[in-house]
Amino acid sequence: MGMFTYGIACALEPVSKAAPIILRGDMDYLAETAVKLGYEAIELQMRDPQRYDWAKLRATADQAGLKFSAIATGREYVENGLWLLSDDKAMRRAAIDKIKTHIDMGAVIGAMVIVGSMRKDIPDFSREAAWAGSTTPSWNSPTTRRRGTSCWCQRTSSPPPRTSLIPCGRLPIT
Repeated sequence: MGMFTYGIACALEPVSKAAPIILRGDMDYLAETAVKLGYEAIELQMRDPQRYDWAKLRATADQAGLKFSAIATGREYVENGLWLLSDDKAMRRAAIDKIKTHIDMGAVIGAMVIVGSMRKDIPDFSREAAWAGSTTPSWNSPTTRRRGTSCWCQRTSSPPPRTSLIPCGRLPIT
């Protein structure tokens, strides 16, 4: 098995139809539907993870024979206005604290955490290397290692536009 498990994008509550989320509903519905569609995993598009019983989510997925491929954090930016590269120190602190909650959830449900639009575009492309993360084997931050999961950053820098996952080794998640 490879490093990544692909899953169907799901949300546990109503979300805009414009969002790149295929299934919306409670965990029982998501699990049942994902299995019927032939998926082996669910990618949770998550905001406010503290609202849910993580052990119950994991038990429901386990009972259906599903895994969680990832927790995507983009809704924290889109719906809660939190982003990691903000120049506002209080905004950065709130975003970091929220990411820590996602990381804790990921450890409980067995999912990596993807930081995409919550990171936001790199404001000064010449500084990309400082924000991009490490590509060395020690890519995982101490925070994610302590919590027993991994955190990956989606490159959405511009210019030039591109998207790929890179390790979040140097993101200041402390």
